Amino acid sequence: MKEKSLVELFCFLLSSARGCVDEPAIYGPLRLIEAYSRLVATIGHEELDNFWWQQKEEIDNYKNLAMYDEEAFIKALDQTLEKVAHYISEGRIS
Repeated sequence: MKEKSLVELFCFLLSSARGCVDEPAIYGPLRLIEAYSRLVATIGHEELDNFWWQQKEEIDNYKNLAMYDEEAFIKALDQTLEKVAHYISEGRIS
């Protein structure tokens, strides 16, 4: 992992923590999935199964729903969690 990418992620997490104090509650989950997306990108393709990249791409496609359609955002997030649970239950994690 590149140090610059990690420092950017650290700064994002710290500033997000502060932002969550004053922001609407729905921004908390939005910031967490943004952190997931950034972490996957920082780790890189070589070290992660493609499944995690697929989830990142889907998240990147729906994350902005939090700004204008909370119900759709929550539904999409629930679907992501279902896919992760299914993936893990299949024993795909070593």
